[in-house]
Amino acid sequence: MADKNNIPQFVNSDSFMADKNYVKWLSDLKKRFRMSQLKAAVTVNTEMLKFYWSLGEDICEKQKQYKWGANFMKRLSLDLRAEFPQAEGFSVVNLYYIKRWFVFYSSHTNFFYQAGKKLQEVENSITPMPDILLCVPWRHQTVIVSKCENIGTALFYLKKVLSDNMSRTELVHAIEAKLYEHTGKALNNFDVTLPQPQNALATEIIKDPYKLDFFSLPSKFSEMDLENKLATNITRFLLELGKGFAYVGRQMELDT
Repeated sequence: MADKNNIPQFVNSDSFMADKNYVKWLSDLKKRFRMSQLKAAVTVNTEMLKFYWSLGEDICEKQKQYKWGANFMKRLSLDLRAEFPQAEGFSVVNLYYIKRWFVFYSSHTNFFYQAGKKLQEVENSITPMPDILLCVPWRHQTVIVSKCENIGTALFYLKKVLSDNMSRTELVHAIEAKLYEHTGKALNNFDVTLPQPQNALATEIIKDPYKLDFFSLPSKFSEMDLENKLATNITRFLLELGKGFAYVGRQMELDT
């Protein structure tokens, strides 16, 4: 049943016989519409991040110029939410994230220059913005900027989000499992000297030894103790192993 002008109507699909050309065209239309939705979402995210960047710079300058204290953030949040009640992102907590995010990355512009990363001019902002930030969702970035102490670690996780299409939960697990410490510090030039997939394999081979200290096992433990710890920490364990592993189930019988 379809709804047109709020009037329920019954549609008889038998009135039109869909041939293979129609089915193919319809499938193409669906893909094109989903792609347009994705592009629109990316555009909205990009413009929002540019606004956050300029807002972060404004907050830093205003607090420095007028010596506005903590109550300034509360008042700013109140005024912005009163004007834009439907908009998200103007809570006091998020405003502090915006300021912290801007300060963290703007203080490392030389790092991005030296690393060959692009910097983009942002309207209403004097400080150029690292181009990679425009590709990562905001909620992912709040996790990175709150959990990463240095720019090298942050850049590593920004790249991982893009290359592995990480969800926010997967990103949190990766950081808590210290993925950067285990893999990111293995310095090499395999990505430019070896073709895919050999470069990823070579990098994985020379990674640091597996660190399973999160199991917290005693010096003497049984096989059952290890199995229980594996089941409890399965997500962190799979992250430690790297790509290409999956958890099927506990005590699963596999016929070969």
